[in-house]
Amino acid sequence: RRIGGKMAQMIAVNDVDMPKVILFYAPQMASLAHKIVKHAQSVQACRITWRRAPAEGGFPKINIDDYYKVRGGIVVFLACFDDPECIYEQFAVMSKLPRFGAAVFKILMPYFPSLTLQTEGGERGSGKMGEVPTARTLARLLSAMPKAKSGPTELVVYDIHHLQERFYFDDDTVPRLETSMPLILQRLDEIVDSNHRKQERIVEHKETKKSSETKSDLESATAGSHEYSGETYPWDPATEEEYKRLKNAFLARHLREEDKKRLSKICYARRKSDPNAPMIAFPDEKTAKRFGKYFQGFDQVTCTRMMKAAEKVVVLEGNPRGRQVVLIDDIIITGSTMIRCAELLQSLGAVSINVYVTHANFTENSWKSFTTGLFDKVWVTDSCSTMAEMLEAQGPPFEIVSLAPLLGPILDEEAFLAAAQEDRSKGFRQMRADSVRSRL
Repeated sequence: RRIGGKMAQMIAVNDVDMPKVILFYAPQMASLAHKIVKHAQSVQACRITWRRAPAEGGFPKINIDDYYKVRGGIVVFLACFDDPECIYEQFAVMSKLPRFGAAVFKILMPYFPSLTLQTEGGERGSGKMGEVPTARTLARLLSAMPKAKSGPTELVVYDIHHLQERFYFDDDTVPRLETSMPLILQRLDEIVDSNHRKQERIVEHKETKKSSETKSDLESATAGSHEYSGETYPWDPATEEEYKRLKNAFLARHLREEDKKRLSKICYARRKSDPNAPMIAFPDEKTAKRFGKYFQGFDQVTCTRMMKAAEKVVVLEGNPRGRQVVLIDDIIITGSTMIRCAELLQSLGAVSINVYVTHANFTENSWKSFTTGLFDKVWVTDSCSTMAEMLEAQGPPFEIVSLAPLLGPILDEEAFLAAAQEDRSKGFRQMRADSVRSRL
């Protein structure tokens, strides 16, 4: 079965009633949940009453108000694990939802906490004696979720900090690792497009100013700007129209493999044609290896930490002089690494420095160190909802980039596949009925 292939199958079920995806969410995730509903065609947000009972020692007293919508449905829980105090009550809800008869159960956990990984100390362990590997403990708890009718629970996580954590789960929970890098790529491509439009206006101004010149003189005056003229690949009108179509399909996860390659080729050419395109910087080699593949066409530099005279220093591979630089990472906790890299980039001549991270898990008000004027913009997603709301209220340089445009299509895809399966089942039943009638 091809589901480029997958897309053809989705188109084939357009005349079939789409099943609703039933979305429950932690109270901290209410804002993100409502954004997901706006970015999806088939998602319905449902109610849970969250409260604590003082008479019962402050333990959670929870009521799933829309429990009757669960039976036979596609059920999703949007979890928030950035606050340890709220984890217990969410486990209580996640353990109950599949027991109401859900056909499919999925957990959206944008942020999987960065916990202790090390094995216990001893003869073969790499950790300290007595240290508890809490990441494995959390994975074990998530693996204990009851199964839905269709099988194991799928756990959707964005930019998990330690990739080896995917192997900590048992067979009853299947981790699905996603990335938020398409969100910042969209912003960077918008900057490239903006640079192109500015250059076009400059060329038009020159042409107007020199309108009295001969045609040959005009051609020689604008010869150095042919890549911005809007007439050559990848800026010609036909490619521009194709680029917009493929970009929209990519964000909606409706792109076939050959179209993905075509979009990558166009994006690469557009980025390379812009001498003022942002430069991508990574705070360490590990991050560069992991995320560098997403930024093809952009110049890249890497900060490397090394020991020199018994002291850790940061050195840079690449030249950021005169460039607008965007630092990329999956998580910020204290921000000290980012600040050291930014100071190094600034000392080497970077014109402006911006930051993009998926998870803004600032501890002990460490976000304040990003408001000193060193950074022009700090883009973070709303995976850590409490911190995201606080940073949004704080304002510049912080800017929140919502995960909803990525999460909505994931849930729509689940509904499409369920509709396709139902459509095929109806077809088989009809064929069987026709066969029986032909024998009578």
